Amino acid sequence: MLHNEGVDEHSNIRVGIVEDHPLFLELLSGALNDVSGIEIIASASGATEAKKWFKPDELDVLILDIELPDGNGIGLGITLRRMNPSLGIILLSDKDVLELILGLPEDERRGWSYLTKSSTKSIDVLAQTIKASAKGQTIIDPVLVNRSQARPGTA
Repeated sequence: MLHNEGVDEHSNIRVGIVEDHPLFLELLSGALNDVSGIEIIASASGATEAKKWFKPDELDVLILDIELPDGNGIGLGITLRRMNPSLGIILLSDKDVLELILGLPEDERRGWSYLTKSSTKSIDVLAQTIKASAKGQTIIDPVLVNRSQARPGTA
């Protein structure tokens, strides 16, 4: 079974969150802190703050909004992943940039997951995605996959 360094069956998955909407950040942090095996150890409201305060080697998974007031989550994810190649990345946004994620080189795309805020209806779905990303797996929201497929008569 694949595991990030420092993540084993008996330790919590250490999660950081970057989200520019304070209420959503607070709700997300609170809900995830109640999930067994997950520990929120860092949060930030933007890319600059995350780069300043986050220590990628102390995180197993990073949850990122894509559109941030001072940058974007994809660029931030790439930057922090270079400091910790086993860092799992979850994009949680309603912005549809699936093609950009799928366009990342395969070795960089490992462990990147992508969920939409509007279709992720439970904390359990997010928790399962965190656990999968910590193991280097990729989860893509089915809504995004369906949007990207050609519709009958359009291909």
